[in-house]
Amino acid sequence: MSSTGSHLPGPPEDPARQPSRWRKWRRLSAWALFILTIFVSLGIFRLTKDPEPTFAHRHGSLSTLEVQSSKGSVDYRSELLRLTSSSGLSFEMALRVPLRPPGRLPLVVVLGGHRTGRDAIDLIPELETAAVAALSYPFDGEHRLKGLEVVAALPKIRRALLDSPIALSLALDHLLAQPWVDPSRVELVGISLGAPVACVAGARDQRFSRVWSIHGGARLRAMIDFNLREDFPSSLLRTPLSAFGGLLVAQLEPTKFVHRISPRPFVMINAEEDEKIPLESVEALFQAAREPKEEIWLPGAHIRPGRKEVVRELLGLVMERMERSTSADSYGVS
Repeated sequence: MSSTGSHLPGPPEDPARQPSRWRKWRRLSAWALFILTIFVSLGIFRLTKDPEPTFAHRHGSLSTLEVQSSKGSVDYRSELLRLTSSSGLSFEMALRVPLRPPGRLPLVVVLGGHRTGRDAIDLIPELETAAVAALSYPFDGEHRLKGLEVVAALPKIRRALLDSPIALSLALDHLLAQPWVDPSRVELVGISLGAPVACVAGARDQRFSRVWSIHGGARLRAMIDFNLREDFPSSLLRTPLSAFGGLLVAQLEPTKFVHRISPRPFVMINAEEDEKIPLESVEALFQAAREPKEEIWLPGAHIRPGRKEVVRELLGLVMERMERSTSADSYGVS
């Protein structure tokens, strides 16, 4: 029988020699995962490395002081200033100084929440015996962000947060050069979002005589997660978001800094019904601080710009305590 036109299969080819799309895909995936791991590791390293070199670079020296507005009354002089460093860091500061001081004045430097900024000065009781300065965050973008606008602005937001401790020290460079300031009595008050930043600035800059945390806390990742609960009830999405947010601000984690405020006093004012700062964050910050330290619990919810009477009451407590501190010894400073 003829076999013309018929085809007999030969022996099967060795699978090891046969090109395999699956093996190629697996190798490419392994290399992609390896490269991604390297980039993620580098990113984490960059976001968590020691921030001190960056702080030193961003401080620079005060190069420009612009008086944007000025007004006076019988008893006070008020100014809105823009300070700019040689590094390019720029921010606004509101200043109120009594016109007839009884001598060198104690100074209160305030950093509030991101919506308060320099406007916090309007909520501080007027005193004839103290000068007050309130800073805005060094953020040059739109403050009212929604949805994906927040994502696009994240690099600027992070830069502003990292620049804020330096802005506080730059402000102090200018203020301590004024003849009416008593350099032995300088209060640093951080409110809400400003509280962790104040811990960093107060730890780095020994010129602050006492540091206050008003409705603040530590463990920033836990704080972010706590505030995402309403919008993201499921931990499946909330956990990676809070982890990413925690990485963005990891260099400002106050537990790494607050112990360096000692031997200067550290005071926390906390809200018993605080809906923004979890108790674990409050406790972590106080435990990380060293003596002398003090914790004050008051009834009420978290401080907000709209709750002006609450803001005034809390800042009034700071001013009252400050007025009782009439010498360097009262601050626990040798």
